[in-house]
Amino acid sequence: MVMDDIRALLSEPYPAADRIDTVLTDGYAQALELEAERWRTERRISEALAALQENTELGGDSELVVLAKRLRCVNEKLSSLRPLLKSLREKRAEVRAA
Repeated sequence: MVMDDIRALLSEPYPAADRIDTVLTDGYAQALELEAERWRTERRISEALAALQENTELGGDSELVVLAKRLRCVNEKLSSLRPLLKSLREKRAEVRAA
């Protein structure tokens, strides 16, 4: 997983700059995938809400509940990935300056 790769690089005193660049690229690609998934999930939530009848109650298996859980999961992954990417960018700057 890219977050594990980032953490490993952050723990190394002087990782190879090309390895940092590769992992940063992979990390940004994963962040873009998560953003796209979040956008699709938010759009699907809007569509599901529009399709609901006034008297329909949300149960534990409703599509909206499943979508809300997926959205929360994606948001948590993004919240974890972004600070790691920032730290790795800073580490890359340190390595290049050395």
